[in-house]
Amino acid sequence: MYKIEEGLKQKIDSLPLLPGCYIYKDKDENIIYVGKAIRLRDRVKSYFLNYDRLDPKTQLLIETIHDFEYLVVDTEAEALILETNLIKKYKPRFNRSMMDDKNYSFIKINTKEDFPKIQIVRKYIEDGSEYFGPYLQTFPTKEVLKRLRKVFPYRSCNRKMKEVKIDPSIKHRNNINPYQSNGSLGVESSDPKPCLYYHLHLCSAPCRAYIERLEYRKNINNIRRFLRGEKSEILKEIEDQMKVASKEFKFERASVLRDRIQSIKYVLNQVRIGSNVDDVSVSIKKRLEKENALNELFTALELTETYSKLKKEEKEIKIECYDISNIQGTNPVGSMVVFVNGTARNDLYRKFKINRLKTPNDYLMHQEMMERRINKYLKSRDKDESNKYTADESFDSLPSLMIIDGGKGQLSSINEILVKYNLTDIPHIGLAKREEEIFYLKDGEFTRVKLPKKSEALFLIQRIRDETHRFGITYHRKLRSKKFLNPDL
Repeated sequence: MYKIEEGLKQKIDSLPLLPGCYIYKDKDENIIYVGKAIRLRDRVKSYFLNYDRLDPKTQLLIETIHDFEYLVVDTEAEALILETNLIKKYKPRFNRSMMDDKNYSFIKINTKEDFPKIQIVRKYIEDGSEYFGPYLQTFPTKEVLKRLRKVFPYRSCNRKMKEVKIDPSIKHRNNINPYQSNGSLGVESSDPKPCLYYHLHLCSAPCRAYIERLEYRKNINNIRRFLRGEKSEILKEIEDQMKVASKEFKFERASVLRDRIQSIKYVLNQVRIGSNVDDVSVSIKKRLEKENALNELFTALELTETYSKLKKEEKEIKIECYDISNIQGTNPVGSMVVFVNGTARNDLYRKFKINRLKTPNDYLMHQEMMERRINKYLKSRDKDESNKYTADESFDSLPSLMIIDGGKGQLSSINEILVKYNLTDIPHIGLAKREEEIFYLKDGEFTRVKLPKKSEALFLIQRIRDETHRFGITYHRKLRSKKFLNPDL
């Protein structure tokens, strides 16, 4: 019968109830197993409490454990990535089932080509290409590349192409095109006709010689730098280019660079790519940034006491953001996005199909959505036996802060509903898109706040607002497509 040592038991009891990885060691300090957990204490404790019911292999693992370490991260996704990297680095003997690469994906860049292509592959092959990863299946690698491709266009096709010298005295084949800026060089391609990705601005069509080799490789090198972790350096370079363009009155160029900066910041906010164990320290840093952003936001809204009380009572800081999506009143939908302690909680997102109105009226649509959201909460509090309400983690608690995507009009319409249900003590603000100004009601009057452009608080609410808009648009497009296919719906 296995009996856990008292010192080990006390160490397990002191584990936090947070996501992370646990690292088991034997008496010689060798790492023998790495695992991940959504709640570290519960996961590690389960091994020792259920010893008699474990298979022989896991029982042997438990008997071999002499000590352990742990690393805390922000999310389950980060725990998965960290687990992958630790296993790859230390190759623990009890993790043999994780040793092959079939569960992982890599980003492959064939740097030997004149115009390298980027692709996601399942195997690492010693072929001279540059590989980034491994990444778990659940990690949104495709989404990262999709966003980066909008900033730094690249090809993903299987066309053969190379840069060649052009002799004007010789009649060349149709599959050779000269550069527009340099007639002595061009591109020989197996198919010189630009594809759909060119028209979507996701590829610069090197096959047609619309971009020179050196310029194309600059895009590839920026993606490589991004994947290596040089994100802040890339951002600074583009910001400097934008400032120069503005000073030279090249406003169209400055606008393009501004959009690139926003896209990169979106990627940084939504997902993290890391193939290095040292990225864990970046995650402690991320948590502090989120705390600072929340503190700064609540202070700007004159809610310092509210924030301090929530922190003192160790309560979650729940922010809900609402938006309406429709085209001229057709297929109107409402979206509610939830962030907890500065982190997106996708499982708590909710969508509303607007039923009362078929004509454009943003204010009334906001009111319908808010009233339905509040009624869900009230039903969850109703203890009447006839109440058939199904528990919903998202609706069953009120937020610490409500954000309405809109200005004074939208905020006023929401305030009317909160007055109706006597819930005006919930802090609620409007975020106007044009000047990124915050509005809130104080003593019946609108108060305007404009956060500093580079403040963490502004980045946080912009991210929340953009995510709400994305979530709503996705649902709206889905309904619109259904309606197009079946007009009777």
